[in-house]
Amino acid sequence: MDFFDHQDRAKRRSGWLFVAFGLAVCAVSGAVYAVVGLIAAYAQRGESGPDMSMFGHPTVLLGGLGGTALLIVLGTLYRTAQLRGGGDAIALRLGGREIHPETGVFEERRLLNVVEEMAIASGTPVPPVYVLPERGMNAFAAGHGPEDAVVGVTQGLLEQLSRDELQGVVAHEFSHILHGDCRINLRLIGLLHGILVIGLAGMALMRVAPYMIGSGRSSRSSQDKGGGVAVVIAILALGATLTAIGYIGVACGSLIRAALSRQREFLADASAVQYTRNPDGIGGALRRIGGASHRGRVQVASAEESSHMFFEQAVPRKLAGLLATHPPLPLRIGRVLPAWDGTFFGPRPAAEPEPEAEATKDRRAEAMRVLSATALAGALASDAGVHGNDAADQATVARHELDRLPELWRDASHTPFGARAVVHALLLSRDAEQREHQMNLLRDGSDYAVVRGVEKLVKTPALEAGQRLVILELALGGLSRLTRPQYDAFRENVRMLIAADGKVDSREWLVQRLVIRVLDRRFGLAPGMRPETFTFGGLREEIGIALSAVAHMSGTSPEAAFETGVEALRVPYGVPTPELLDRRRIGLQTLDRAFERLERAKPAVKRQLLGAILAAMTQDDSVTAAEAELYRAIAAAMGVPVPLVTEGPSPSSV
Repeated sequence: MDFFDHQDRAKRRSGWLFVAFGLAVCAVSGAVYAVVGLIAAYAQRGESGPDMSMFGHPTVLLGGLGGTALLIVLGTLYRTAQLRGGGDAIALRLGGREIHPETGVFEERRLLNVVEEMAIASGTPVPPVYVLPERGMNAFAAGHGPEDAVVGVTQGLLEQLSRDELQGVVAHEFSHILHGDCRINLRLIGLLHGILVIGLAGMALMRVAPYMIGSGRSSRSSQDKGGGVAVVIAILALGATLTAIGYIGVACGSLIRAALSRQREFLADASAVQYTRNPDGIGGALRRIGGASHRGRVQVASAEESSHMFFEQAVPRKLAGLLATHPPLPLRIGRVLPAWDGTFFGPRPAAEPEPEAEATKDRRAEAMRVLSATALAGALASDAGVHGNDAADQATVARHELDRLPELWRDASHTPFGARAVVHALLLSRDAEQREHQMNLLRDGSDYAVVRGVEKLVKTPALEAGQRLVILELALGGLSRLTRPQYDAFRENVRMLIAADGKVDSREWLVQRLVIRVLDRRFGLAPGMRPETFTFGGLREEIGIALSAVAHMSGTSPEAAFETGVEALRVPYGVPTPELLDRRRIGLQTLDRAFERLERAKPAVKRQLLGAILAAMTQDDSVTAAEAELYRAIAAAMGVPVPLVTEGPSPSSV
C-alpha cells in the first residue's frame, strides 16, 4: 500500500464529493425556486394568465434559491456538529458497547488482541473497540482520522468467526482508516442529511397547513374563507413538492454514496489480504456471512445513514444493483479467492479457545525469517518497507512484537492508571539523581496508584529500542478512557517531567508529541486536521527544523547527515535550500510548531521530507534499531502511519 498515493486519492474523492454535493444543492434549489415561482405566478395571475414576472421577484429569488441552499447547509452543519465526537459518536448512535481490556469474555479478549496487532502493524493508535447487540454478521470503522477512530463488530460476527477470519475483517476496517475513507463517510452522512432537510421541511408544511384555516367563525366572510382555502392548497402543494424534491435529492445522493462505497470495498478487501498475507481469512469471513441467515443485517434505526460504513450490506435494498453500498458477496469472494467453488459456510459451533492453525504458524515463521534475512537499513530504504512492507505479514510481525513486551508493561498499558504510569516511566531520566527529582515531582502532582505503578515499572529491565513506540501505541487506548480532569492533570505532569532537567531530548519530545497530539484531539483540546494546503515552498523553515533535529539526533556527523538529507530533498527550482540549525535553537515549542504545520502538508511534501530524513539517518550506511524507532515516530508525528520494521529473531529461534 502506498499511503501517500491513497491519501491523494482520498483528497480527490473528497473534492469530487463536494462538487457533486454542490451540484445537488444547485439542482434542489433550482427545483424549489421553479415551484415557488410557479405558485407565486399563479397567485398573481390576471386576465392574461399567470404573472411570470414573479420569477424575478426578490422574495421568490431569496426564498426559492437562497433559502433552500441555506436550509441544506444548516442541515449539513447540524448533523456534522452531532458527529464531532468522531467514531465514538457513531458507535454510540448504533447502540454499541465499548469493550474494556479487563473483559473476561473469550471472544471479546480475542478481538482486542487482533485489533492491537493491526494497530501496531499499521503504525496507528490502538482504537477503542465496540460491539453491537446484533445477530447479523457485520463490522465498521468510523472517525475523522486514526486519532479518533473506533472499530466495531456485531455480536453475531464476534461469535461466528475464527481468529483468522476475524483478523481479515479487522484488517479490512483498518484499510478504511488508513485510506482516509472514514472522514469521507462522516461527511457523506452530513451532506445527505442536509438534502433530506428539504423533504422534512415539506412534510412539516403539509402537517401545519390544515391548521391555517380558521375554525369557521361567523365573523369571517365566505370570500375570506375561500382565500384561506386557496392559501392552504398552495401551502399543501408546496409541501408535497418539497417532500418529493427532498427525497429525490436524497435518492440521487444515495446513488453517489453507493457507487463511491462499492469501489472502496474492493480496495479494502485487497488491502486486508496485503496486510495479513492470508486470503482465506477475509475470504472465509465473507463466505461465513453469505451462509448466515441474517447475513450482515443491522436493525438499529441509525444503520440506514451509516450503511456505507459497514463491512457488508447492513440494510436490505430494493434496488440492490443501484443503491447497494457494497458489491455482491460472490463478486468480492471471487476477487479474494479466485478458485472459490461457489459454496458458503454454515454456522460455527460456539467459539472456544482454538489452537493456532498450522497455516498460521507457517506464515508466522516465514514472516520472521523474511525479516531476519533483511537488513534493517534495506527494509527501511525500500518504498514498500516504509509504507507497506509486502515482504512479510505485518500482522504476524506485530503479534510477535506484542508477545515480546514485558508482561508488566503490557498489562499496565491497558488501564487508565497503568497507562499514565507507562508514559511517566518512559520520561524518567537515566541519571539516578535526576530521576529521583522527577519522582518527587510525580508524588506531589499525581495519584498514588499512578506513582506506585511507575515505581514498579522502573524496577523492571528497560524496554528495548523499538518497544517504546509499541507500548505508547498500546497505552493510548487506556489513556483515552481518562476523565477530563484526569487528563488535564496527566498532561501537566508530562510537561513537568520533560521540563525537569531544563532540556528536551529526542525521546522526551517524541513521547510528548505522539501522546499529547492524539489525546488533545480525542478530548477536544485541539482542532481536527484541516485540509492539506502547505507546499514545499511554504514549509521551507519547518523542513529545515525537522531535518536539523534529525541530523543532531542521528548520532553521526550532523553536518554530513544534514547535507545528505538536503540532497535527497530535491528542492524545487527557485526555493532556497534549508540550512542546518544549531541544536540550541531547536527547542520543544519550536519542534511542536514545525510539526503542526508539517502534519498539514500535502502528501507529496511528506513523502519528500520522510525520504530526506531516511537519507540523513542512513548517511553512514547503517540504521540502528533506535534510529528505526525514531523514523517511525517522526512519521507518526506527521500523521503518516509506518508499518512495524524489526530485526526479528534468528531463524532457528522461530
